[in-house]
This record gives sequence, structure tokens and C-alpha cells, in this order.
Amino acid sequence: MRQYDKQWKSPGLFLLVVSLGIIGHRLSSVLLPIQYLLIFCLLAFFLSRWNRLLIPATWLIFGFFWASLFATNLLNKSLPKELEKKDLTITGTVVSIPIHTTHYTRFDFLVENLSYQGVAYPSPGKVRLKVYDEQKDVKIAENWEFVVRLKRPHGYQNPGSKFNYETYLFAHRIRGTGYVRKEPSGKKLPKTRNSYVSVFRQEAFSFIQDHLSDAPHSGILTALLVGIRSAMKDHHWQILQNTGTIHLVAISGLHVGLVFALVSWVTSRVWRLSGYCQGRMPANSWGVILGFLAAFLYALMAGMTIPTRRAITMLGVFVLAVLSHRRLSTYETMILMLTGVLLVDPLSPLSGSFWLSFGAVFAIVLCSSKMREVKIQGLAGKVLRQALNWSRVQLGIFMGMMPLLLLMFSQVSLVAPIANLIAVPVVGALVVPFALLGLTAFGFGLEYIALQFFEFSLWILSILWPALQWMSSIDGAVWQFSEKPVVVFVCAFVGVGWLFLPSVFLPRWLGVFWVLPIFSIQPSRLNQQEFRYTMLEVGHGLASVIETKNHVLVYDTGPGFSGGMNAGESVVNPFLISRGIMGVDKIILSHDHNDHVGGYDAIKARFVPLQTLAGVPAATRSSLPCYQGQSWSWDGVAFEVLWPPKGGQYEKNNASCVLRVSSVNGSLLLTGDIEKEAERKLVMEQSKKLQSDILQVPHQGSKTSSTEAFLNAVDPDLALLSTG
Repeated sequence: MRQYDKQWKSPGLFLLVVSLGIIGHRLSSVLLPIQYLLIFCLLAFFLSRWNRLLIPATWLIFGFFWASLFATNLLNKSLPKELEKKDLTITGTVVSIPIHTTHYTRFDFLVENLSYQGVAYPSPGKVRLKVYDEQKDVKIAENWEFVVRLKRPHGYQNPGSKFNYETYLFAHRIRGTGYVRKEPSGKKLPKTRNSYVSVFRQEAFSFIQDHLSDAPHSGILTALLVGIRSAMKDHHWQILQNTGTIHLVAISGLHVGLVFALVSWVTSRVWRLSGYCQGRMPANSWGVILGFLAAFLYALMAGMTIPTRRAITMLGVFVLAVLSHRRLSTYETMILMLTGVLLVDPLSPLSGSFWLSFGAVFAIVLCSSKMREVKIQGLAGKVLRQALNWSRVQLGIFMGMMPLLLLMFSQVSLVAPIANLIAVPVVGALVVPFALLGLTAFGFGLEYIALQFFEFSLWILSILWPALQWMSSIDGAVWQFSEKPVVVFVCAFVGVGWLFLPSVFLPRWLGVFWVLPIFSIQPSRLNQQEFRYTMLEVGHGLASVIETKNHVLVYDTGPGFSGGMNAGESVVNPFLISRGIMGVDKIILSHDHNDHVGGYDAIKARFVPLQTLAGVPAATRSSLPCYQGQSWSWDGVAFEVLWPPKGGQYEKNNASCVLRVSSVNGSLLLTGDIEKEAERKLVMEQSKKLQSDILQVPHQGSKTSSTEAFLNAVDPDLALLSTG
């Protein structure tokens, strides 16, 4: 018992249990009342005075309580449901750099006062707004009064989707989304306090946009300096994702750690030159202090986002450990950092970057502990040793992170080890330092010198980029996986841990057998004459997929949004990947409205469909017309186009391509956005073909459609509609 008591008095084990409590709360869907958790925590604490076995339970409940406290406090700031979509008057401060698109300006706004029809309501805190008025020149740190319409955050729930917008907003403390009304116009208010860092970020961002917007990679530069990634082009994102280097444009542990290491190293070297200074304070202590301050300023410039806050917290824990002169093992330091991050921000586990960051750090630590010295003397031996160690680290990160990446994204880049082997040193040792020198020069008003540093950083990127582009284009560069049971990933994590951790009783290579299930289990295949229809949630619009035994058809692709986001990339593609689908045989675009065709380009770029049919082919790029009488059969399943008539006499909603799918197991009718006129013609001319078991309700249930005669002719057992 004494030995047990001694173990649980260990700070490392105590902190680990607290961290598990916080993580456990985030992984669970239960939110218990705070008062109950407090009672449980106090009860466990007092019982542990009599039974030491309850000590871990006490701290586990404390971690759960701490996370619940944060979550409850944030949920209490939710916008009242009765105020949704009402004209609300709000005053507050712009707290993010506004992002301008061709249609609107988007920014985050910290609400200080909220009222409706003269009645004051509690503030929901931070909200995300759009302004559809080009005349409003909104800047960060300005105070404004707006008339807005808000709604509670909402995210789509779709099979295979790895990104939940509602969870993202919750993790960023955003409790409402909406837009600014054009009338009455917003009113700019006097500033109550100066925010020098925010203003400087805005000025630096504007300077780069004004002078370097034509440069091919200026969007990457703004991402590295001020944390704004909206200026990056679609091909930037695709290449970085395919090569596993997307983390290079996220200001997190890599870049913050680089600034800390560089400044602390230079400071320590200079400090050692003075015996007087060395006598007053050790050079290492002074170096880590100034290094931390420099890293903190860099994090402020990046907008103190969730990854930068996490990196600064980890760095702060490390600096405190160094200044305390306590000897901590690598694992104790990692646990201390983990607990520090979770105590400061218990919502961190909601972010995928949290798991990726700590997973990568853990893989690096395990690889570094197994480094072997290369017995070659001189400079050549030193260079070879560093190159081998760096290659080993990249390979270790790839192997250690593979199950996590497959779980989170259903794909992994096979060229990532080589791409990172080249890109990380180039970006870390050249691009970022010179970009920061440019930012420093800009801060002192030396705009010409700043521009030279920025252009040099962009020149380095232009040399690196063709290599990344080539690796991204290699066939099989991205390994795509279908959705698999969670137990398969648990086995994979056990196997990876077995491969990395020291072998005690059994050989390390046995861990391979734990990893094998992740490669062997495949989605169930349909039989002949069977088809599967999936209507995906895309809000107001339509996106759906029909699968047969050997073929796939996409009927409508969901909406596209200004700024590059679209349902094809965020909803349809992840679903197809989760089903293990490698190609699309046919895409049908019912008609040329954004809420039905907005995701087409993203799906086409990823899956290259064999054929595209559209109700209005001229507006939907290299598609063929969809017209009445077209038919085909896949795996015993019949497909027939019932509308529109050939000749193109109908347009807009009534030109929607109506498709009937049938087999011996059932039938389905897809109608797009047809209205009363098209419905009447269909009932008159093809009433015998309309009867179907499942109906996609025309025009999302609008009053312009779904006439009684049409519904009677279809006579469905199930009616589905997509709206939002």
C-alpha cells in the first residue's frame, strides 16, 4: 500500500489522470450538471482519505468536472431560439481580419450588447457575420453597431464526413452565425481601447495583398505570417494535402518552436560574450525567456488561433520546467505539456489538430530515443548522421500517424515522408525566417526592405513548389481508405505502439499482425439487381448518390459557397471515399442552379466521371443534354430519364432532369426542382411510369411544386427532401 501511495503522489501520474478525465469528457456525448459532478468529485475526495485506491478516481472526476465547467459556460451563451432570424441590434468589436470575397465580407464579431425591439438580451459572445455591402469598410479592432439576423450554429451530419462545422464553431467559441442587414446601415462607433497587435496584423495583411497579390504563392506567405489562409488557391490546398505538407501553412508547434529555438540560441550566444551578464543569470535561462517572448509575439501575429495557443502553452510549460531547474524525463515533460494544454483549453480535443500535434510529438520522441550513431568521423559523418536521423524521424512520423490520419481523413499521403524530408527544412530554415525578417522590417516602417525579404521568401517557395507539385501528381500518391469499424483502428493503434515501444516478452514484429485488419476489411458489396440511394445533408439544395454492384451515379452535387467552399469537396467526396469508391460512372445535374451544381467541379476533379448529363448543358461545362427517353441498365438496375423533352423548350426549374431508378427490389424517382407545369405534363404523358416507392420531393417541398395529381401518380411509400 505504501508503494501504491507513493506512485499516486507522483506528479506525472496525477497529471495524466486529470488529462484523461478532460479527454474522456470530450469523447463522450454526456454533459452532466455541474453540481452533480462537483458532488461526485468532493465525495470521491473524502472517500479517498479512507481508501487510497480512490485517489485516481478523484482526479479523473476532477478532469471531467473541469471540462464540463468550460462546456456549460459556453453553451449558456447560446443565442436564444426565439431570436433566430429576427432583426437584432448588436454593438461590439470586430475581432478577426475581415475576409473579402466577390460577394461578401466575413469576420468574427464580439457582441457586447444585444437587443430586440428595445429589449436587452444576454450577449451570445462571439458570432460570425457576413456583410453583403461593398461600401462597408470593416477592419479588425473597430467598434460597430449593426442590425443583423443570426441563427445558432449548425453543421451537416453525413456518412464519411470528417469535418463538422458546428463542432468547429464551438471549439472557436463562436455561438452564432448570420449576416448584416443592408437597411438600416451599420454605424461605426468610437474606439474604447487600442489593439496595436490587431491593427498591425491588418496593416501587414493589407500590405502583402496590395504589393504581392499577383505573386503565385502570396497566399502561403499570408498564412505563414498572419494566419490568414483564405488567400491560398485551390491548387495550393490540393498539392499540400496530397503531399502531407498541409501542416506547413498552419502556424502551430513547428513554426512557433522554430522562432523560439532561433531567438533563444542567438540570445544565449550573445549573453555568453559578457562575463558580467553570465554571472547575473545563466545564458540558457535568459535565452529561453527571450525565445518565449518572441514566440508569443509571433503567436499574437497569427491571431492566437487554437493551434498557436496550444503551441504557446506547451512552450510555456517547457520554459517553466527549464527555469525551475528540475530534471524531468521526456515523458514527464510530455505529460506536463498535455495537461497544461487541456487545463488552459479543455475544448482542445474537439480539434483534429490537437490529436495530430500530440501524435506527431509522441512519434518523434519514440524515434529519437532509438537513434543510432553513424561511426564516421569529421564533417561527412556529422552530415550523414543528421540526414539519417531526420529520415528516420520522417519515416517514424509516417508510420506512427498513419492509423490516426486514416481515422480522421480516410486517406494518407504515401509521399509524405519524402515531401516533408525536403519541405520542412526549406520552409523552416529559409522561408519562415526571411518572412519574419520582412515582418520585423515592416514593423519599423522599412517597407522597401520588408518587400525584399518577402520576395526572397516567395522565390524560395517557387523553387520548392515544382517538387511538391510533381510528387502530388504521382499515381497512387494518396492512399484512399473506406470507412471501417472503430475496433479496426484500435487494433492498428495497438500494433503501431507494439512496433515502437521496447519489446519485453514478445518480439516487436508481432505488432504487424495487429495492423493488418485495417487493410483487409472492406465495405459490403451490393448484389445483382440491388441499388443503394443516399441523400446527403447539404442544407438548401440537393446532393445524392446511387450505387449498384459495380457502378456509381451522382445526382446533383449540392451548393457552392463564395470563398471556395462547396458541398462537393466537404460532403460528397468524403462520402464517396468512405464507401471505398474509386471512380464515378455518371453525374447528372438536374438543372443549372447553384444549390444543385455548386459542388460539380470538386467532384469532377477528384473522381473524373465518365459522363455528365445536365438539364442545361451549356452552363455546366462539357456535359451532355439530359432528355426524355434516355435509358441504361447497370447490374440489373434500370435507369430511365422521364423529363425534360428533347429540344430544350423548358428552362430553369422546369428543365430539371427527372430520373427513375428501378429493380425487382424497389423504385426511386428523382425530380430536381420541377414545378407545377412540368408535373402536370408528366402526369398527362407518363403517369404509368411515375409510380415509385421513394420520391425525392420536388424543389425541397416548395409551394410551387408537389401538386396533388403528381403525388397521387407517384404514390410513394417514402418522401425525402433536403432543406436548411
